[in-house]
Amino acid sequence: MKERRIIDLSTEDLKREFFKKLASFNTKKEAYEYLGVSPNSYGIAYLKKLAQEVGFDLDSYHKRKTKKCVECGKDFYPAYSAQRFCSHSCSAKSSNKKRGTVKSETKLKIGNSLRKYYLDKPHKDEEHRTINKKKIRIKNSICPICGSRECGRTGICRHTVKFFETLSYFGFDLKKLGTSDVFDEYERVKLILCDEYFVKKMSPRELKEKYKYPKTYENITLTLKAMGIKTRNQSESQINSLLNGKLTPPCTSEKRGLFFHSGYHTTWEGTKIFYRSGDELEYAELLDREKVSYRVEDLRFEYYDTQTKTTRVAIPDFHLINKNEIVEVKGRITFDKQNMIDKFAEYKKRGFVPKMRYEGVIYDEDEIKNIDEYKFNIDSLRHK
Repeated sequence: MKERRIIDLSTEDLKREFFKKLASFNTKKEAYEYLGVSPNSYGIAYLKKLAQEVGFDLDSYHKRKTKKCVECGKDFYPAYSAQRFCSHSCSAKSSNKKRGTVKSETKLKIGNSLRKYYLDKPHKDEEHRTINKKKIRIKNSICPICGSRECGRTGICRHTVKFFETLSYFGFDLKKLGTSDVFDEYERVKLILCDEYFVKKMSPRELKEKYKYPKTYENITLTLKAMGIKTRNQSESQINSLLNGKLTPPCTSEKRGLFFHSGYHTTWEGTKIFYRSGDELEYAELLDREKVSYRVEDLRFEYYDTQTKTTRVAIPDFHLINKNEIVEVKGRITFDKQNMIDKFAEYKKRGFVPKMRYEGVIYDEDEIKNIDEYKFNIDSLRHK
């Protein structure tokens, strides 16, 4: 189909000229070809709009030459000279009638011939044959996975050879295919993947990089599922990324939309850190003056949030290395008493001494319970 033609109908002369052009066509098909459009919903609407503007009756095409449908007898205008049916429905009905004339004996002969071809004719190195789109197992055939006539573990043998070629990137020995050793080799590779995924907390993207897997990392996720390995959901993946330091913690609803002073600071030991508020920078400079060794957001712990009833990841603000202390730096806007109590409980389990610096004052676990939370309207602060 050529490029759509733009019709100019800005003057009465142009409208009369286009009217004559439409009248010169014998069929709508010729009109569509002239306009450079297909007879779809858009093309039909386009031709109808132009015809209305110039006052041309498109039904006149149907009145010129008509034929009777062979199936229903309805008068119709053929799109081409050999057209015998008014629609695809009538054409299908006529074809189905012809199919119905095939005798049952003929159908039985065809079925027997197909069965004889697929079941009796020898095929080299084939495990399955197809009859009527259903997969059937050839009697006494050899399984290409385990090499036996009766599979010992159908859960493994159901995989294709291509699936095991994927496992070869993770150390699977393809020479074991077709032998009984394939089961032990399968379990060995499965243990490797479980260790990487659950113990080392590696993501499919990291597995792709480590084992130089050439396809997308989504294929690795599908491979794990096919082996019966339960994969992490979106929430679990996010927690795993936070624990491994691959994802920075998102702002809480209290912090979102507020402007905190943040940036980079070099400690007295020459370590570059990132501070998220002016209070954190002030505390870092205090530790620098006192020559205290510290790290910022270098630890990650899972803890139970009693307010949301979910497992979350805590990333302490400051870690005083020599004192084995964890110090959270909070202000009136960012202080959440119950959340801090939940975090402190986890820090103590891990063997750290938890403390909080609030408005420039250091508080221990018992003292924070006496601090009153600051209630405010976040929307009013944004518009001040």
